[in-house]
Amino acid sequence: MLNKYVKINGERVPNPIDYSESFSKVSNTFQSEAGDDLAIDVRAGKYSGSLKFQVSSKWKNKLLGYAKLQSVKLQIDESEYTVRIESIDCDLEKNSEHSQNTQGYWTVSFSAEEL
Repeated sequence: MLNKYVKINGERVPNPIDYSESFSKVSNTFQSEAGDDLAIDVRAGKYSGSLKFQVSSKWKNKLLGYAKLQSVKLQIDESEYTVRIESIDCDLEKNSEHSQNTQGYWTVSFSAEEL
């Protein structure tokens, strides 16, 4: 488990077992009257992240619910981003479906792209 403090829409979620992030530059390109291609950097530091959790069926369903929303507020430690959750994947842990008080334990992973 990583030491990452994660909240989605203000709700504390379990610590991820895997996390990566990257920041990219956003540019607009256009053509000048002379026919030259020009690029203007309109934003630096656009967030993209990948998170993976091992959670109960209750948390799996909550994370799937967040993925259905147009956007969510994702807080990672002290930074907050407005993101869209994409490419969500859920895998049932082997032999966990018989766990008491849950419908199994799941590995849930998704990517988050800042809007």
